[in-house]
Amino acid sequence: MKSVPAFGGVLDDAPLLEGVLGASSEGVVLCASDDTVLLANAAAKALVPELTPGYSVSAGSLTGLFDLMAAEGQSREAEHRGRRLKVRRQHVAGSHRVWYLRDTSADTLLAERRQADFLAEAGLRLTASLNVRRCAHAAVRLATDFLADAAILLLPARRRHVEWVRGAAGREADEGRTPLAAMSEVPGVTDALFGSAVPSRWLDPLLVPAWLTPPGFGQVRALSVAALPGDGVPAGALLLLRREGSALFDDQAETLVRLFAARVGAAICTAARYQEQADVNAALSACLAPGQPYVSWADAAGTIRTCPEAGRTGGDFLDIQEREGELMVALGDVCGRGARAALTASQLRHSLRMLQSVERRPVPLMNLINRGLPRAGVPSPYLSLALCSMRPLPGGGLRATLASAGHPAPLVLRCDGSVRALPVSGAPLGAFDDDELGLRAVDFELAPGELCLLHADGNAEALGGPGKGEPYGTARLADALAGCEGMPATAVVERLDQLITEWTGGDELDDRGLLAVRARPPARKERDDHG
Repeated sequence: MKSVPAFGGVLDDAPLLEGVLGASSEGVVLCASDDTVLLANAAAKALVPELTPGYSVSAGSLTGLFDLMAAEGQSREAEHRGRRLKVRRQHVAGSHRVWYLRDTSADTLLAERRQADFLAEAGLRLTASLNVRRCAHAAVRLATDFLADAAILLLPARRRHVEWVRGAAGREADEGRTPLAAMSEVPGVTDALFGSAVPSRWLDPLLVPAWLTPPGFGQVRALSVAALPGDGVPAGALLLLRREGSALFDDQAETLVRLFAARVGAAICTAARYQEQADVNAALSACLAPGQPYVSWADAAGTIRTCPEAGRTGGDFLDIQEREGELMVALGDVCGRGARAALTASQLRHSLRMLQSVERRPVPLMNLINRGLPRAGVPSPYLSLALCSMRPLPGGGLRATLASAGHPAPLVLRCDGSVRALPVSGAPLGAFDDDELGLRAVDFELAPGELCLLHADGNAEALGGPGKGEPYGTARLADALAGCEGMPATAVVERLDQLITEWTGGDELDDRGLLAVRARPPARKERDDHG
């Protein structure tokens, strides 16, 4: 076989060379020192028909494909006539150059489909929970399944510390907390926590501290750090590690990491906002249904169930306060829903408490509130309210005075199991002047063991039943109360709330407030066995 020494007689050996290269599925182009084509195999001509002997690859439309400034020996990708080609250049036999071409369109399409499937799966799994920690764990599992051998998700710094979730392929993720100052030891992390992206080729994986990597991970070969974009502020940072034997992060991988980080940041930001809103709602709800004091002669309990559509906050509120031997109970309903109504209800409950220091009679106290509502700056200053003052009777039981402003008639459960509604009247506060409200106080007594129930209109108006469209009704509420004879106030409230919830099937359309006061039976005197 005749050799081709330094390609000096390459043209004489062209048939031999063409025969050898023609069987290759990879395109091969041999060029002279002036970048003119000497030889191109069939695979190369199929990809680039212009490659004929004598054609210059450094001129014309092929300059982008045959980039003479590209690093020798390194593969790069370029577009040509709708195809994705991987191109590599190599010097041979002195001044000659060989270009290797491979069509990666099918591989690229497959990779893009896999990436699209991964990002779609990531979107589903990241939004499956509105808890920040669960979202962080989901992000770490997704990253170790598809992007890297290990992943560390850093949450935004709080009180000069950074909380993190760390995981490795095939291992359970763990959590920790590290001082913010220590994060300066990790390449690129400080920039990422402040929203700046650092290309992985600028990061030295050998500088990754051992305390950051999962136990037994080994030497880090490649590091990628991505900022997690949030709602105006960064939502944290994502660190991806690849061990020895794994590929480096190329441009395509970096792009996928940034797309994934954007989804992680959005999910964490959404979960954080929901958590903050839930904390605010919990604080508001605690103000609307405060703790119930112990009173030796009365047993009082209440509950507020808010409408889920209103974000677990609403305008119903209750108050139970004992002062100087007198028990004051109130159940109110502010016009509106959501946090605005809850805030107004909280203000009114505190105002009600302060006004009780100067006035405890229900009707005059309601008139004071009615005069203050227009000045409170509330968009819809309308309030339905049931207010009752109670004092113990010498022989047991209690005497009560009750007034209602636009509230459903309270129900009284007697010892014989009968239930009757108290004759109350009055328009909602804020709707008219004092003399036009038509408020009228009702005096009544409760014998030991008897109970008075204040209930908001959301209970009787709760829709449910077989057709999901029938109101629960006051009659059904009275029948349910009759079945609670002898129960403590707490048990009565829980039982009625349970029955109404079963009626609605959990589909609450309005807030529901219940408040029960039961006259305690007289305490039994302990028998003295020694005297």
